Amino acid sequence: MKCIFYCASLFLLASGSVFAQKSRMNVFLQQNELMFNVSYNDRPVIENSSLGIIMDNCPYGKNIKSFSETESSDESIRSYLANGVHHSFYVDIREFDDGIAFRYRIPANGPKCVYGESTSFVFPSNTTAWYASGPFQYGWHQIYQERKTDSIEGELLAPPATFLTQEGIYAAITEANLFNFHGAVMYCMAPNKIQFGYADNKGHIETGIETGLPPAKYWHEAVRNNPWIAYPDKNEIKTPWRVLMLADDLNSLVNNKIISQVCDKPDNALFSDSNEWIKPGRAVFTWLTEGGVERLSVANHKKYIDGCAELGIESVVVDDGWENWAQTEKEANGRDKWAMLKELVEYAAVKTRKDGKDLIVVFNGKGSGITADEFAPKLIGRKTNGELLYGYADLPYVDYSPSILSAGCPVYDAEQNTLKVKVTNFGLSASQLAEIEIICSGKTIAKGNVGSLQPYEEKELSLKNLQQQKPQTAYEVVLSGNKKEIERTSFQISSKQEN
Repeated sequence: MKCIFYCASLFLLASGSVFAQKSRMNVFLQQNELMFNVSYNDRPVIENSSLGIIMDNCPYGKNIKSFSETESSDESIRSYLANGVHHSFYVDIREFDDGIAFRYRIPANGPKCVYGESTSFVFPSNTTAWYASGPFQYGWHQIYQERKTDSIEGELLAPPATFLTQEGIYAAITEANLFNFHGAVMYCMAPNKIQFGYADNKGHIETGIETGLPPAKYWHEAVRNNPWIAYPDKNEIKTPWRVLMLADDLNSLVNNKIISQVCDKPDNALFSDSNEWIKPGRAVFTWLTEGGVERLSVANHKKYIDGCAELGIESVVVDDGWENWAQTEKEANGRDKWAMLKELVEYAAVKTRKDGKDLIVVFNGKGSGITADEFAPKLIGRKTNGELLYGYADLPYVDYSPSILSAGCPVYDAEQNTLKVKVTNFGLSASQLAEIEIICSGKTIAKGNVGSLQPYEEKELSLKNLQQQKPQTAYEVVLSGNKKEIERTSFQISSKQEN
């Protein structure tokens, strides 16, 4: 086996001595696949593991022809350029004494469909893991399990997950600086191998210990990735940082600062001396931590307000369910939800007026009178000190679960003189009627109707080649509907693939 190693390590020179970075991430090519491993104080903590992401059915990280360090505008980041057979992308690496972080940057002129990640962390055998598993949406409400990574297979791990190697090294894996990107989960599909992925509410096996979860309709049936569309910013798709925190003890792990160090600095337009109304703080809420409708009752929220006032916690969230108070409250006495919410707000104001605690209310804006031009209903009232009290709504004119149509790479059929292309709806609702157009060298060579696709439905179209000769290997596929462009994707096909 031939391996080419590129060491992404930082050394510090001082007083004539050499002090090695405690955490080291080595990146290398192994059989044309991008790989890495990690050591901590010269002890192995992550064995040879895969790097890469799958976009437009192209495995970025495999079939790599060359891999080299490139110039970085940030001296704290070491960047590498990986050139594949049909793609190129960058890997940015940051090393710290207490862990490492890396991300991918993919050049892109338009949106790309993300099918999953190759990114994985392979732990040594007999590593202990503490993690929450179960339905993704509710994973962090599960009681944490303690297992050996050798025995975890076919499960989802809600980040962050914590590990302890036989060498006595504590580790935690999560992500940071999540902007314009799908939040990730972690899968363990093979013993000792923790892999990043993207989950939805349509696939997960039942694992973990239930703690007041909703009815069974929320459970998943299989662990799987959920394809989705990523959009570039300044001709580049940038993933969040994949973070591995390392420590000799739990106290050091809890106080790890890597996440804040790799995240972008706060926007000065939002966080400045003139924006004192922005006050970060802690919040508690009752959702899923207690059983029955009582957990959402006015009386129970008052108990939470009392506890926060005593403990100095800044906020209480009144989450989904309060809008049914008129039907669920035993002492509604004919009052509507707004009257009971007013009672709760006034109670919170009295209990916390000296401490400046907040009550955060989440509600659906349908039927509330909120329109694109009228946002006044967000203003709920005033506190006892005269300050304004705001609520935030799901706006009725915003589609929060749109259809997402995406076309794959066209395949030329010489015998039929047709172009075959698959179109998939990755959205959560049915798509409207759409058309597809395939362009080659600036000319339309095929077009047709896609029709309407149900969520996650895939349709293969066979479109007649409008040219008599075989098309070239550079295609542009355009999806449109209602006289608007939905997606435009460019494909470059090698002559070997085309034949």
